Amino acid sequence: MFGFFKKKKKKETKAPTRDLFAELFPLTATKKAEIDEAVSKTQQQMHGEEGLAELRNYTRNYESKIAQLQSLEFDNFNWKLHESTDEHCLYVSEYGDTLEVAIVSPNGEMKKETAIKEMPIYRNWIRDIAVKEGGGLIYSEAFTLENGLTGSETILKIPRKEGTGMDYTYLLNLHNYIEQKLYQIVFRVYEMSPTGMRDNIFLFPISQVVGSEVLDLPELYRQDPYDKHFTDGNTMNLSEREEFDHLFPFHPLSIIRREIIPQIKERLKFL
Repeated sequence: MFGFFKKKKKKETKAPTRDLFAELFPLTATKKAEIDEAVSKTQQQMHGEEGLAELRNYTRNYESKIAQLQSLEFDNFNWKLHESTDEHCLYVSEYGDTLEVAIVSPNGEMKKETAIKEMPIYRNWIRDIAVKEGGGLIYSEAFTLENGLTGSETILKIPRKEGTGMDYTYLLNLHNYIEQKLYQIVFRVYEMSPTGMRDNIFLFPISQVVGSEVLDLPELYRQDPYDKHFTDGNTMNLSEREEFDHLFPFHPLSIIRREIIPQIKERLKFL
C-alpha cells in the first residue's frame, strides 16, 4: 500500500492433468481388488498377520437405549448422560466420543417443499464453517426415512485443536413442521492414536495402483466431493471414500458410516 515493497509475481500453479476421483469411481472389481491387496500388504507389513486380522475385525458394538427430548425419540447408544436441559442433552461414550441433541429455532418458517431446494445453500454454508476450522466436507445430503421423518445429514472433518489428529462430526438436522422446530443431533467421533493412519497407509498403495509417484499425489489425491474446483481447507482425500471403510474399520469415518448412521436413523421418530 505504501509502495516500499515491490509486489511479488504470483506463482503459477499448473492444474492437475489427471482426476483420480473420476478415473477410479465407480470402482471396478479389478481396481477394488488391486487396492484391497495393496493396502492389506502394507498393513500386514506394519502389524503382522494377527495385527491385520485384529484391525479388520474392529467394531464398537454399540448398545441400544431409547431416549427422548421433547417430541423426538432417538437412540442414545446407552452412552452416559453428561448434561441435560429441556432443550439440550449431551452424552459421552466410553471412548470419549460425544452425542448432543438440541432444539434450535429455525430461521423463518420451515416448509417441506423448500427443504431440498435449499440443500445446496446449506451445504456450502456448513462447508465454509468446517473450512474456517481447517477442515472440510465429506458428505451432505437431504433424506427421508420410511416413517416420513425428513432432514439433512452431514459429515465434516475438523483438525484437533490440541495435539494431532482429524476428528469427524456427523450432523443430523430433523424438521418438525408441526412444531416448527429444528432438532439437531451431533455425533463427534475422535481419531485414535496413532493419528493419520488411514491417510498415510493409503498413499503408497494407491500410487502403485494408479501408476503415479507419491510426490505427485497431493494435487490428485484431494477433492471436494461436490465441487472439484473448490480447494480451500482440508478437502476430502481418496482414502476417505466410503468404498474403503472396510480397510479401516477402526477409523472414525468408518465408525460413523458403518455403525452410527444405521443405528441412529433406525430408531428416530417424532411422537
